[in-house]
Amino acid sequence: FWIGSAISDANFMYLLFVALFCIIPFGLVYYIISKNFIKIATTKAGSVKIKYVERGFKMRTAKNALLRKELRRFGSSAMYMLNTSLGLLFGVVGAVFLAVKADEALKLVNKLCVDESYLGILAAVALCGLSTMNIISAPSISLEGKNLWIPQSLPVHAREVLFAKAKLQLVISIPAMLITQIIFALALRLSAANIVVLFALPIVFAIFSSLLGVYINLLFPKFDWVSETVAVKQGISILLTMLVLTIAVALPVFVYVKIVQSHMDVLTYTLLLTALYGLASLVLYRYLEEDGAKRFERLH
Repeated sequence: FWIGSAISDANFMYLLFVALFCIIPFGLVYYIISKNFIKIATTKAGSVKIKYVERGFKMRTAKNALLRKELRRFGSSAMYMLNTSLGLLFGVVGAVFLAVKADEALKLVNKLCVDESYLGILAAVALCGLSTMNIISAPSISLEGKNLWIPQSLPVHAREVLFAKAKLQLVISIPAMLITQIIFALALRLSAANIVVLFALPIVFAIFSSLLGVYINLLFPKFDWVSETVAVKQGISILLTMLVLTIAVALPVFVYVKIVQSHMDVLTYTLLLTALYGLASLVLYRYLEEDGAKRFERLH
């Protein structure tokens, strides 16, 4: 406010206030540093002697070690977490809101003339839509950057490295999704068939999206980044993964509404769609297991 007033109103006093609030702290810091810097910089701190205490050594399998490495990488980067897992946050917030305002939500459904037998299917499709924002695996190969040689030189098969990156997304997204699904099922008072769809479709789609992210990043890696922000936000694999996932959700809905609706009930169609996502996941899994692993070994 002082800076703006000093400029717009030509107020010299405000300009003086701003100058004092900059100059006085600067002078104090300069004085303190000038008095103590040489002493601090030339002081030899005594080293702490730690007595070795024998402990048991806990061994882990290569798969668990790789997954823990991916989890540490994800947890150490706020940029990585914020930009690749927004769907989880929105899903949990929406579920909590629905639990608190369940009666109002059901009234709104009745006003919109939506058949309550479709609520579980609509909730499942909504969770799939939110999953398009969960793209944790999409930049996971690019984030290796100049350290790519480390996972390539580990005494494990390359497919285990790729599957660890896909598992990372599942380990993070599935628990949050299950909480959301349970709240949805209780708040909306769903039938048994709707509950099956509500749990099956989003989870199978989550598996598909995790494998798809690794697959696309394997085709379009970006290792020449200086800041990890570039790998997480500007890599082509991020854009392509979100685009493909969005199409994978929107296209089946469009096909059912425009073509299939008069020939097949929505529950059967949703179960077939779940099976289709499962088949696509199997194809991606087989590719990463063989050809994808060989491609990863050749990356540089």
